[in-house]
Amino acid sequence: MDEPDYRVATGVSESMIDDLPVAVWSTRTMSASWRTRIASPVTGSLESTGVGQLSGELRHELPGILDDWLIAHGNRVFLARSSGGKRRSWETGTSMKLGTSDIRIESLKGYLNRTTTRKVVRKHGFGSDVLSVPGRYDPRSRNPADWIEILTFHQAAGGTGYTGLENRDLAELDLSNLLTLNRAVLLGRLVAASTDGTVAGTELVVNGEPVSATGIRRVTYVRVVLKVNSRQLRPRQMFLDLDQEASQ
Repeated sequence: MDEPDYRVATGVSESMIDDLPVAVWSTRTMSASWRTRIASPVTGSLESTGVGQLSGELRHELPGILDDWLIAHGNRVFLARSSGGKRRSWETGTSMKLGTSDIRIESLKGYLNRTTTRKVVRKHGFGSDVLSVPGRYDPRSRNPADWIEILTFHQAAGGTGYTGLENRDLAELDLSNLLTLNRAVLLGRLVAASTDGTVAGTELVVNGEPVSATGIRRVTYVRVVLKVNSRQLRPRQMFLDLDQEASQ
């Protein structure tokens, strides 16, 4: 028996996919995008004075708190320092200041690759060397945080050479190229203040009835591209041009 054709219905406030066939014990990957103009939920300013340097203050008015958030710029990632083994949350309506002791800085590629460092004693001579060992990417991971971080920074993580995946279907989600164009990317998991702690961006309906959230993991991630003002520091000391002196 032939499967019915699925239909995409678009409306003013929502869009739907009707009669989408999904085989038993299989998965379907779907993505949707739309464009609109809204007031930015993240305000403030960022400034860079060189490679790996980022300072400024940001405030967000998102409908919930941001957990597991990070800001990537250039080849660096800026993270909240851990408290009790867990990164600090960013409450809505509050400000976050970079360049303070509350923020730690890491190599972006090292963070994405889960690189670990250890000291190795030299076999010959004295002293020790620092050995950096990147972790192995697990394409079967069921952790949404791993998915969204690699999708957002696939090229910065090393691309196919690291993941072993071509990333063709979701390549448009990769924002790595913006990190060297005076832009920073804020990425975080949005947790609502509601009872179940979720912010629904989509709804799954089977046979006309919404699927119960029981036993279903629903996660909403926020990605915000931020402008970075570049200010290169110049030396105050004046240097003589020897060629110009010789011509005089």
